Amino acid sequence: MARLTAPELGVRRLWAQHVGGTRFTRPEDVVRALVAVQAQDPLAARWALGVRLPGSTETQVIASLDRGDILRTHLMRGTWQYVVPDDLPWLTELLGPGARSQAVRRHQQLGLDEKTFTRAESVLTRSLERGPMTRAALRAVLEEAGISTEGQRLSHLVVELELRGLLCSGPHVEGDATWCLVEHRVKRRAPKRSREEALGELARRFFVSRGPATVADFRWWAGLSATEAKAAHAAVRSELDSTSDGAVTWWWREASASGPAHALLPAFDEFLISYVGRDEVLDPRHVKRINAGGGLLAPCIVDEGRVVGVWRRELQKAQVEVSTTWFSSAAKWPQRLVAKSFEAYGRFLGLSVKQV
Repeated sequence: MARLTAPELGVRRLWAQHVGGTRFTRPEDVVRALVAVQAQDPLAARWALGVRLPGSTETQVIASLDRGDILRTHLMRGTWQYVVPDDLPWLTELLGPGARSQAVRRHQQLGLDEKTFTRAESVLTRSLERGPMTRAALRAVLEEAGISTEGQRLSHLVVELELRGLLCSGPHVEGDATWCLVEHRVKRRAPKRSREEALGELARRFFVSRGPATVADFRWWAGLSATEAKAAHAAVRSELDSTSDGAVTWWWREASASGPAHALLPAFDEFLISYVGRDEVLDPRHVKRINAGGGLLAPCIVDEGRVVGVWRRELQKAQVEVSTTWFSSAAKWPQRLVAKSFEAYGRFLGLSVKQV
């Protein structure tokens, strides 16, 4: 097959990621299909599910989180992710050690050593046996036990224990996020996989949900070594098809033949963050308008598989104010399409929309 044009590649990625799709009925179905969804910005992460589940609401997503049908924790590259309970144990076992190793130097700078982590694990295990705890409660318990949470120490303590498979998100308490023991949220564990089996499963699901994509994209997204990424890809290569130059690979038999070519995507959306190379869908001249630094990926507008602008929102008490910035006058959507997309976002939030 000939090399895909840039618009074709972007459109196929939208289809693979179920943007605008109607296949699913629950937010957790979307998360399972995508394996993991970037979730450091809670509002953005909820809309990442909403844009893939037309007619859903933010209330539904929060309810799925509170029930534990979706869990928020640290996984890929040591960043926040949404995952479903069935996937959490094997993903943590596979990806946790690599993410933890990347934090060793910072832990040394903060005076966090194995003795401290072991003590924190013991203290928090006893406390969390009684139920979910907010961040403030975790801090208080650790400080009472003589474990300093000064500066960034609390964040790194919590992330380390998440990556060890001890902690994950609990239900919201009066609007505040909480943490629980994983064993309280994951009631059923799948049969244990070998590392080779887990790598193959991760690669298969990545290319199904993110293709067309390269091995380098897979390595970046999962946070694997080059050797492991290549081995994982090799394990599923017979199930994939690729362009003639071998640069792009995707899950051919499951590829959709139809779907949207445009989207109103949130910050940190998988459409951009899943790929180490983004030139095919984002003109390099406009990169800084999406990524101004510090790892931020702004909310973007996609048309015919390419990013053509950015949008912003400001939440008010009873409405959400939205605005758009287009990269060129030729890129503007018809006003009807703009209004329709923002109306869908407003319905998701349960707010009226004011375009400014």
